[in-house]
Amino acid sequence: MSRKPKIDFEALKSSWETAIREGRVERVRREIGRLRGVRIPREHLVGFANVARRTKRDAWGLQILRPVIRPKTPLREPTRVEESAMYAALLIKLDAIPEALKILGTLDPSKHADVLLYTAYALIAQWDYPAVIPVLRRYRRSSQLTDYQRCVADMNIAASLLYARDYTQAGPLIAGLRRATESNGWNLLHANSLELAAQYFIRSGQWEEAEDHLRSAEAAAQQPLHKLFVEKWRAIMRMQRDPTDSGAVASLESVRAEAARLEHWETLRECDFFQGSLSHQPDLVARVYFGSPFRMYRRRILEIYAAEGRSCPKDYDWQPPLWGAGGAAARAGESAASPCRCFDLGSGADEGGRVLLKHGQLVHRLLITLASDFYRPFSVGRLFSRLYPDEPFSPGNASERIAHAVKQTRRWIRAHRLPLVVLVDKSRYRLAASSAFSLRVHRSTPSQAPRVKLLDHAFVGLLKAHWGHRSFSARQAAESLRISVSSARLTLRRNARSGKVIVSGRGRATRYRLET
Repeated sequence: MSRKPKIDFEALKSSWETAIREGRVERVRREIGRLRGVRIPREHLVGFANVARRTKRDAWGLQILRPVIRPKTPLREPTRVEESAMYAALLIKLDAIPEALKILGTLDPSKHADVLLYTAYALIAQWDYPAVIPVLRRYRRSSQLTDYQRCVADMNIAASLLYARDYTQAGPLIAGLRRATESNGWNLLHANSLELAAQYFIRSGQWEEAEDHLRSAEAAAQQPLHKLFVEKWRAIMRMQRDPTDSGAVASLESVRAEAARLEHWETLRECDFFQGSLSHQPDLVARVYFGSPFRMYRRRILEIYAAEGRSCPKDYDWQPPLWGAGGAAARAGESAASPCRCFDLGSGADEGGRVLLKHGQLVHRLLITLASDFYRPFSVGRLFSRLYPDEPFSPGNASERIAHAVKQTRRWIRAHRLPLVVLVDKSRYRLAASSAFSLRVHRSTPSQAPRVKLLDHAFVGLLKAHWGHRSFSARQAAESLRISVSSARLTLRRNARSGKVIVSGRGRATRYRLET
């Protein structure tokens, strides 16, 4: 019997890194496939996991690191900081952001500077740019970094400062980045610096300088995504100069089409945000607010409402994209003109007050989650993190759990004959509708709250549908909601303590009504 040849892991990793730098990523991906099942020595785990991260083999990277991150038996040597940090970086790539942040929060950045870098990446994925700035400033002070790594950190700090509208600090930093990237021949970073400079001039109303830098950024752009960003900011500049310009709207529509083709969902979100805010379209601004599950992104929109002296609506009727008979879905944001049915995700009831959904159960949580983002489909990691926030992510197990949840949801949709579709494409999930239909989503997002809050949210919504502001007894509430009297009484008392339910009388004469 012939023995398998011994692998020189250091030489293999070095050859893969060279291939990645030369753009031969597919070759590395194929060779990783042939390495499955091979035990990699611990001293090489982080290096091979990093190769996996750079070649979109993130699940394999988690697999090889898991024995030292979540060992079944005690390790002879404790888990190293760099191993945990790399595991978190792979979780970020797989959209399991909360778990990644939880791991990174336990690590000492003074022992491994990349802890701060990966934390910044996780915060950027959640649109939390104000929190990114101090993290990256601390990261760039590390003595472990190269000049190139510091430049990458400064680039992200500059982008974060622009988002936070701190133009006093952003301007000089961007000017320095343009000079440094040009003199060092860092072409990709130089193109990025030119785009950031254009953003700075657009936000400060310096149109000629902005156009000059957009042209330079366009000439330096090496990838379709970079060209998309240039066109996005050119269209935004045109709309900012004249919100009534029909050509600006047409330019944004062209950007949307290209963003959909490239599957850059956040550009679709930003196009709606800027068009709605610059041209004062309240419904479009509301759509972006209710269709964006990111806390800091929503805060940005609430600032617009406050500046205009308006309050944000409490709920929004979202029409999922239409799914055609030919199997083609409309682009994100394209839906029926006038829905004929509406389902309230808060209460789990239709317009007639009929309860169709068990509140807080898996189907309810899945629908609320899928309806929380109108733009970006949910990956397995992102969906699993929302449905099972206290459980560690494992790609194989998570895929099975999500598939089971989708199967249950589709069965429930068929049983109630709703024109709703759960679409799966490239292991990404989103909602669509087969005919005119809307889902009522609410400002408070129960899927992100504890289970009791989710149940209370649904409980109050259903009582409102049945009783409005009339008074009722605990027994009447129980009969309306088809639950036991003791459960109704317990939940009524809890909501009374939070001020959502008003109580009058005592004993058998106790009556309840909802807060007006």
